[in-house]
Parts: sequence; C-alpha cells; structure tokens
Amino acid sequence: MVDIEGIIIDLDGTIYRGNTPLPFASEFVNNLRKIGMKILFLTNNSQRTVLYYKHKLNKMGIKAEENEILTSAKATAIYIKEHYGSPWVFPIGEDGLLTELTKHNIPITYDWEMASLLCVGYDTNVTYYKLKQAALLLENGGIFLACNPDKTLPSEEGNIPGNGAQLAFLKAATGREPYIIGKPHMPIVKEALSILNTSAEKTLIVGDRYDTDILTGFRANLKTALVLTGATLEKDIKNKKKPDFIARNLEELWIKLSR
Repeated sequence: MVDIEGIIIDLDGTIYRGNTPLPFASEFVNNLRKIGMKILFLTNNSQRTVLYYKHKLNKMGIKAEENEILTSAKATAIYIKEHYGSPWVFPIGEDGLLTELTKHNIPITYDWEMASLLCVGYDTNVTYYKLKQAALLLENGGIFLACNPDKTLPSEEGNIPGNGAQLAFLKAATGREPYIIGKPHMPIVKEALSILNTSAEKTLIVGDRYDTDILTGFRANLKTALVLTGATLEKDIKNKKKPDFIARNLEELWIKLSR
C-alpha cells in the first residue's frame, strides 16, 4: 500500500452519481477498512445533513459514521464559531447548512438589517427576494462567506447549477467576493486533517474534480488521486499538472494503491 495513513474521499462523482453508487465504491471503502486506513468522506455539497449522508452511504453498503463525514456546511459553521463567535447569520441554504448553524449555536435571521454575516450554500429553493436581501446585507458591509465555489453538481441527469451560480449573481450585483470555506480552499482541509489526525504528507485525497479535489491536494501538499467517473475527463488535464494517481474508476485506483 502507498505510504499513507489517512484518505479523504469525495462523494458526488466519486462514490456515487445522484442516488446511484459507482462501480466498486463499497469494495473500495471496505478494502481500506480492512487494512486499518483512517477514512473521511468529504463533500462540498452543503445541501444535506451529515446524518443524511451517513444513511445514504449505509444504504449503498458503505459503512460510515457521522464523525467520518465532513460537509462544507459543517466546516463553515465551525469556521464561523471559531472566528466570529455567534453573529447573527443570514443563510442562503438548505437543511445541511441550517442544521449545522443551529448545532453550533449560531443564530439565524432572514432580516438583513439584523444580520452581520451572509453565509451562502447550495439552495434549490433560492428566490429573488432572498438574493435581494443578501445583496443589501453585502452592500451595507456584511461579512461574506460561502460554503463552496462549485459552479455545477453532477447528477443522474447531467451537470446542474451549483452554489457557484448563486455566488455569481451576488458578485455581479455587489462587486463583493466571498471568503470560501470548501474545496479547493484551506479551511475545510485544515478541519479534515484535524479530524483524521494525520499530516498532509501522509494523507491522500480522492476525487473526480480537478479544479476542487485535486487542486485542494496540490495547495495543501496532500497526495492526490483523480478518478475519471465524474466531472473531469483525462483530456481535460492534458496540459495541466498531473495528480499522483489517475484511474478510470475506484477499482483501478485500488489496484494502483495496492502495488
């Protein structure tokens, strides 16, 4: 086995696509557990709760505990608590973000004049009114945080608009740039390594997106593995820095890691 002590595994496009598990996903994770590897499932999607992901993985035959799952929503709530305490937060997001803010005793408001911080996560129920309120908060000096920059999300139908699309609206309207917590930015990586209790040099990140998963690894000095089952195809990285491993799927990656 490659000289690693912990592995960070992306979900969308790596373990599954939509509600369909990808080939060899459960075998890959089970094999890692058999050799005692520390595992952390990491998703930039802030829409769902940690408990949701636990149940989703379990239904696919992949054992996962809540403390082995880190979402961008959870990482964002931790970041807010550590850096700002308990400010009034105006959230754009769904259960995943709202649950984590509540768990960390961070008050929520939908009155922009009461809020001091805007937190933007993936929200399929976003409205013009909500975006208008968010823009007014930013125009009046509110702190601007985003769970992730993903422009699209993989689904069974194809790639669909993600959180980055919402951020583009707000950036165009206000000229403000968010501080981003999720991949490929460092706050979520620091939290992931803290949970795993491993050094960057002894940690491998596995994912399907070059611009988030692999770039995260490059920036944080992690070992990197790109699986060609999601957003990035081999032709997309022809003239780019290569990951440590490139595999058509998780089965091929397991073979390469086991050498």
